[in-house]
Amino acid sequence: MGEKKEFDDSIEQILEVTKSSAAIAIAESKALGLPITYLKNGKIIKEYPDGKIEILENIDPSDSTSYKKGQKINVKK
Repeated sequence: MGEKKEFDDSIEQILEVTKSSAAIAIAESKALGLPITYLKNGKIIKEYPDGKIEILENIDPSDSTSYKKGQKINVKK
């Protein structure tokens, strides 16, 4: 059982570091006046430093593609 606990602890540490890194990257982007892009409620959203929000694309929930938090998504215009 010791190996499973170590594995679970390692995963927890990785998740904490990932979450912290993402928060830092978002804060730095905003400080530099850069927009951030994210997926929320089935929509790809670009948020500008002035608060303007642009919906780039709606994701069909029946789409079999799964998206993971932090995944890079290329959107064609």
